[in-house]
Amino acid sequence: MGSPKTIEYAGIAKAKFQSGDLRALYFDGVQCRMAVEDRKRRITVYSNVDRSIPAQIFAHYAPCMHFYQLEREFGPPLSLFSLKRFAFLLRVRKLRKL
Repeated sequence: MGSPKTIEYAGIAKAKFQSGDLRALYFDGVQCRMAVEDRKRRITVYSNVDRSIPAQIFAHYAPCMHFYQLEREFGPPLSLFSLKRFAFLLRVRKLRKL
């Protein structure tokens, strides 16, 4: 795997994750969580608490990212398990489209 990447949210908060593809992102105004899939198809969820994070900041780092209001599908509170499952479903849907 590649070296860890660092994303800065407006220079305030940082989240490190191993290089991979961002599969899902959830931001409810307080909690920001992202699901990252690495080359071995493992999905890892990272979370960061910061009220100042705009979800759009990720568009710069992941142009093909999928942003959804996950609470509509899973209901609050969004668990790490549900986010991993959602990221997995995104991958399955993407593979079916090919």
